[in-house]
Amino acid sequence: MNRPSLLVILCLSNACASPRYAGETHSVNLDDPVRYQLSYIDVALGAGKAEEVRTTYRKRLDGAPGDPLAHVLYGRTLADDNAAFEQYKKAVELDGDSYWAQLSLGEVYGRMDAHDRAVEALDRAASLRPRFAFAHAALGDVHRRKGDDKAARAAYEQAIDLDPHHLVAHQGLGELHLKAGDDDKALAPLALASRMDPDDVDLHLKVARLQEQTGATAEAHAHFRAATEVRDDDPQAWYGRARTARAAGMKDDAVSSLEKVLALKSYHHLARRDLADLLRERREFARALTLYRDAVKATPGDVDAHRGLGLAAEGVGGWLEALEAFAHTRKLAPEDDGAAKGLARVTASLGMTTAPISGASIEQVIDRTRLRAMGCIDKVRSSRPEFTGRLVATAVVDVTGHTTDVRMDEDTIRSPELEACVIWTLRTAQWPKGRAVTAPLVLDLTAPAAGATESGDE
Repeated sequence: MNRPSLLVILCLSNACASPRYAGETHSVNLDDPVRYQLSYIDVALGAGKAEEVRTTYRKRLDGAPGDPLAHVLYGRTLADDNAAFEQYKKAVELDGDSYWAQLSLGEVYGRMDAHDRAVEALDRAASLRPRFAFAHAALGDVHRRKGDDKAARAAYEQAIDLDPHHLVAHQGLGELHLKAGDDDKALAPLALASRMDPDDVDLHLKVARLQEQTGATAEAHAHFRAATEVRDDDPQAWYGRARTARAAGMKDDAVSSLEKVLALKSYHHLARRDLADLLRERREFARALTLYRDAVKATPGDVDAHRGLGLAAEGVGGWLEALEAFAHTRKLAPEDDGAAKGLARVTASLGMTTAPISGASIEQVIDRTRLRAMGCIDKVRSSRPEFTGRLVATAVVDVTGHTTDVRMDEDTIRSPELEACVIWTLRTAQWPKGRAVTAPLVLDLTAPAAGATESGDE
């Protein structure tokens, strides 16, 4: 049994179905196996067997140089459109009434942007076999490339009337609706096309985004997931999968998908922030903190990332970083309730208030800072009775009365809470204006100290 005969048997059992040539509802025309051989060639090319299939059909052509279909089939194996064009042109010269020769010539003219010649050849093909949908779908593609959307839509619709499952026609019609901004009409034909060609990643992504817009989160997630299963190196597909997984409550899938986005070395700041949010919800604060830091560096204006940074820092006991993050969030969004509550919560945990220290003199500001620090010390001592040592901090103040830097010159107390209290108080203090100074603050806890509160210090 020679190969073409075997091929017909395989194709009749759907073993070599190609999306482009599968699904016709008209008569299969069993005396013309060209459709199935074209399908076989497409599948072989997609499987990386170009050299093998090219050799096979070159031998057939060499054995029958006067056979127009031999030229059509060999032309189909060629990656270069110019070389393929020569084969299709020869096929038409040998038999101008060959449907497949006219169809192939019209398609290659279309790819070469010779639109008028493409239309002429495809019209001829359509007249030869009016119940075959291929030429009508190809005409739709040519008209769409020409910018004649009305003619393209008519051609695609005619192809679908002939074959309700024609991949090219449904995809082209969906693309036209997208171009016109009619997403609702685009969804159905594109979704059907994606079912017929489940390996087309771009189709899955388009359908997923359209479904996500309509709130069909589970359906969108299925298409994003299918896209990642076909091509696992597309960060946008993985991010879409993560986004819809999170919306559908599939947090484990969302986490693993976001980790994949970052593993692909994508600098997608939203992926970092979203992953950090999910890890924080799991109380994996340390991992979340690193991601939030990267996110705020990448997008300094991201309010959600700054707030998340504060929450993660609070979770690991990074008091100063938490205070700074919540304060920066409020600077970006003064009405942000989460940041305001976070700032109040952390300052209360440290035994201080959120109001900045001020005074008529440098000495008065230092004294009030010391008093506030003693309130923080009392708070810490409630959980750490053995609390001793010495802390020396210096505030660098400019002529406008703002702190430009706080140096920790000595700290043998080694309390993160006290250090945050002192640095934050000095950093946010309102100093007298008029001269630049360095103002040292000394806390000596080598001997037991009386308790102090902050009430009435300002």
